[in-house]
Amino acid sequence: MAVQLGSVALDHLSDVAVRDAVRLARYDVPAMAGDLLQPLGRPAVDLVLQGSFFGSDAAQQLAELRTVLRGGDPVDLLADAAGDGYVAKVVVAGLDVWQRSGDVERFDYRVVLVEYVEPPAAPALGALPGIDASLAQEAVGYLDDVQDAIWQISQLVSLTQLAGFGDPTTKAPRMLTDYQAAGGGQTEPASGLRDVLEGGVS
Repeated sequence: MAVQLGSVALDHLSDVAVRDAVRLARYDVPAMAGDLLQPLGRPAVDLVLQGSFFGSDAAQQLAELRTVLRGGDPVDLLADAAGDGYVAKVVVAGLDVWQRSGDVERFDYRVVLVEYVEPPAAPALGALPGIDASLAQEAVGYLDDVQDAIWQISQLVSLTQLAGFGDPTTKAPRMLTDYQAAGGGQTEPASGLRDVLEGGVS
């Protein structure tokens, strides 16, 4: 049985194993015999190929197979071994190699392949999909109002940091002095209150 794996020809295969399955969600239903099953697609197909490289170019063929493994890129699979032939691309997931004593021109191998499926294309979406233009404009205006309110609050905070803004008693001594002048020399009540405000009691 011959298989073409990318640029590597696997001419001497002895065993081929294909593992295919489906995903099923199982639900327990009271008073029902068995389970309720829901198909959820299928996982990738796994293939295991065992064979040998013979002859003077056996080492070169093995090196090419290792190159495909280490590259990690999907490669074409041409074979009837993959079930109904619906596996078109695979990724080499593993490689085991052994050599018999005294046989320098033969390498036995076991290669593990996993079906590769192209990922779906990302949908092309606009900046604001499904949002009415007037609604988007209203949202922009709301953000502008919020920014203006934040700026006004920041100005109020700056104002409260001015010297004496938060203490209304800082100007009281001068007001009491004006009161004394207007009272025609009646200074005792005003002087006592001024001393209290300035931190000293006579």
